[in-house]
Amino acid sequence: MGKHLLFVLMVFGTLAFASGAEDAAVAPEPAAPAAEAEAVPAAAVPEAVAPEKAAPEPEVRKTVALLEIPLPITWSSVQTINRTLLKIRDELRTVGEGQGNRPTLVLSFQVPPNQDMLGRGSQFGACYGLAETVSSDEFRGIRTVAFFPQSVQGHAILLALACEELIVSDSCEFGNAGVDEKRITPAIRQAYRDIGRRFPEKAVEKMLDPTVELWQAETDSGTVWTDRAGLGRLREEGKLLKEPDEPFLPAGVPGLWTAQQAREQGLADFLVEAKDGFLGLAKALGIRPEQINFAKVYTEINRTVRIDLIGPITSAKTGEVERQIRKAIEGGGSLLAAAAGQNVAEEPPADFICLWIDSPGGSLEASLSLAGFLANDIDPMRVRTVAYIPHQARSDAAIIALACQETVLGNGAILGGSGEAVFSEREIRAAVETISHSLARKSLRRWSLPSAMIDPNLTVYKMTRKSDPSIVEFFCEEELNQQGDRDDWIRSEPVTRPNTPFLTIGREALGYSLADRIAADFGEFKLLYHLTNDPQLMTPGWADQLVRALANPYLSMILLVIGFGAFWAELKTPGIGAGAFVAICCFTLFFWSKYLGGTAGWLEVMLFLTGVLFVLLEIFVIPGFGLFGIGGGLAILGSLVLASQTFISPRNSYQLEQFGNSLLVLVISLSGMSLIAFAFAHYLNEANKPRKSDDLAVRESEKLADYAHLLGAQGVAGTRLVPAGKGRFGEESVDVVSEGELIEAGTLIVVVDVRGYRVIVRAV
Repeated sequence: MGKHLLFVLMVFGTLAFASGAEDAAVAPEPAAPAAEAEAVPAAAVPEAVAPEKAAPEPEVRKTVALLEIPLPITWSSVQTINRTLLKIRDELRTVGEGQGNRPTLVLSFQVPPNQDMLGRGSQFGACYGLAETVSSDEFRGIRTVAFFPQSVQGHAILLALACEELIVSDSCEFGNAGVDEKRITPAIRQAYRDIGRRFPEKAVEKMLDPTVELWQAETDSGTVWTDRAGLGRLREEGKLLKEPDEPFLPAGVPGLWTAQQAREQGLADFLVEAKDGFLGLAKALGIRPEQINFAKVYTEINRTVRIDLIGPITSAKTGEVERQIRKAIEGGGSLLAAAAGQNVAEEPPADFICLWIDSPGGSLEASLSLAGFLANDIDPMRVRTVAYIPHQARSDAAIIALACQETVLGNGAILGGSGEAVFSEREIRAAVETISHSLARKSLRRWSLPSAMIDPNLTVYKMTRKSDPSIVEFFCEEELNQQGDRDDWIRSEPVTRPNTPFLTIGREALGYSLADRIAADFGEFKLLYHLTNDPQLMTPGWADQLVRALANPYLSMILLVIGFGAFWAELKTPGIGAGAFVAICCFTLFFWSKYLGGTAGWLEVMLFLTGVLFVLLEIFVIPGFGLFGIGGGLAILGSLVLASQTFISPRNSYQLEQFGNSLLVLVISLSGMSLIAFAFAHYLNEANKPRKSDDLAVRESEKLADYAHLLGAQGVAGTRLVPAGKGRFGEESVDVVSEGELIEAGTLIVVVDVRGYRVIVRAV
């Protein structure tokens, strides 16, 4: 028994010793630079506590995550990359908390095999969004490292600048970030300055813009990167230790650095040999290769949708657009798809939204609300929003367009200017505050020009940077004072006019940094964004499509012509018949489309109904044609004009133009109604004439009632003839009918034709 007990104790002792030795052998090292790794070796773990610790799980030991970023970075891949980054961030935080060290995220930029473009084609907006994410507080506590195993060009450089460290392979070169841009806008320049703060500003500018001349100067405070103007200032201040012979990179030469140059000049933190691959990377990071956890981005199926914002801006319309955007982002199909039996739940969330805007503006409050939703409530890393303006986005509608991540204009599209509404001083002050303090901070645009589209009294100047005349901005006095380098700006002529909202058209908007691209048509828009198919059109239903169709000025004109003609025809015939039915249908469709389109309300509808009531009173109740007839006619005409616009009287150039269009539609409609009335009267006159072919038959069938003796006789209309009624000829009262016109009671009449019982008269 004792021998057995001794054997068991020996076995347990051996296992305990082996377990302690294994823990000491595989204890994880912190993700730190090589110097830190040498200071804290794995063997430093005390043997006394090793047997008491449980062996760590393999994924916990891997405190370094390496994510391969496929180039180019585009909007079709950025959402997936961002989701992968956030997932890795959460996992690394968990690891860091458990290990008590700082985890590391390595972004390895991968150029596709057999591709000589070196990653070109990366889209600025996509790269900027990723760079903002990596450099934000979301990644605080995580060491971020960019790794170039191959040569890299294009906007992917911006994401590398956002990392804390840069490791490059000895065989690569990098830079030429703006190679895909036809024009380096001030917004792009500012983004590179903000993201690449830990690098020399002029070196970053040269990477972006080949036109920059880059000098390397030795000063009493060390090596300085500057341009020719900066070199002159250093010379004047006596800070130059040695006069440079020539620029490091002259103007016109792309800003490219070899790996060796980048390491010598402090742009790269580590240089690894290409033949070592990830072994060299692990050595530079100060870790063992097995500590690297490799991750990969998988491309997902993307969904593009189009949402239309057409016509005057109303709170109902912007609310509808917001609901459509939320529905597209959340995924799921349309009601039509569900009715067809399709599986709505399988439709993926949209990651590209084209907001098609063709609007004269309207409600400033509603526009700011939708703009705030686009700028604040949509994650730019998951959903890309692009405003497409084929014709116009006037006044407050322009603010909605500029709240999107990108804005695309048609060749002659209007952005800004006077619009459907005129705003009060209180509305303007509140809007400018919202644009400058909220919306502008969510985009890369300045706020002066967008505010000038709302405030006609805001003066905006063209500004040129003293140190770099190629940089042009547009500031009002307040935004200029907000600049940290206020004295570095030279004021030129104002670009706004007094008492006139700022307006720009087509390609001109590119120069103001208010548009990102120009597209001649939607086909070119799809080419710009590599859309192989038309985006899915998000529509609320058939009713809204009908409203948009009926809101067309030509269809409105047709409805008014038919409605007026049917109304006049009904007045010429006794009783309520087809004319009344057609007129009611036409006017109902007209006001319904205008009401849902946001230009008509209950005022216009009630004004129209009151006008019709007054006209009917004048015709059937009150004799003559006086106050009720004139007032009713004016009320009808006024209601139709007001229903075609959102204002009562024009107060700016756009409203004056719209007022003229409303009057033109009304004049054409009344002219069409006059033609219909003339044709209808002619038809009635022809229909009342006797036909020779049936004159004998009529006389034979109506011998008992012969009014032939009344032919040519004069009498008095006993009742109103509309066109039928009673006529009195001496002591004889007979049924008569006019030739088509309305004849008031008591009017002298003469018999012009007799056909049996039918006595046809006209007013004398």
